[in-house]
Amino acid sequence: IMRYRMRQVKEWLSCTDLSISEIASKSPFSGAPPIETFPQDGGMTPGEYRRKHRPENFRELYKW
Repeated sequence: IMRYRMRQVKEWLSCTDLSISEIASKSPFSGAPPIETFPQDGGMTPGEYRRKHRPENFRELYKW
């Protein structure tokens, strides 16, 4: 379940314009925002993950 939840947070980081604080409030983690869980999971902060994994044309690719 934790992997699924982290995958959802990573998808929001790489596919949306949501701020990290918005993602934390929408996060499926009970009580622990993704900013605290991220370094344990991937060794990088949510901002670093977003810069590394979000394509420049993500708005064109991911029209929700």
